[in-house]
Amino acid sequence: MSSSSPEDQDRKQQKERCDCCCITGIERELKKLESQVITVVTKNDIEFTGRLIRVDSYILVLRDIDEPIPTFTYVSLCEVSAFLFITPPAS
Repeated sequence: MSSSSPEDQDRKQQKERCDCCCITGIERELKKLESQVITVVTKNDIEFTGRLIRVDSYILVLRDIDEPIPTFTYVSLCEVSAFLFITPPAS
């Protein structure tokens, strides 16, 4: 019998499935863009745009830039196929 919880086992399986050098590279490049507005494209061609407020080795968190009430989107780094830095318009 295993002493770890089902959540721990799920996280370990997720890490084993997508833990490779590209995830480390994606995380490193995204960290450079923290607090910037980016668009993330997932492997299913779903796009999310928002201000990057956090990234770690598992997920990135975007905050919606147009909503008066903060809305957060969580995306698994394993699902990221591309991301684009959105240059803010000149004022």
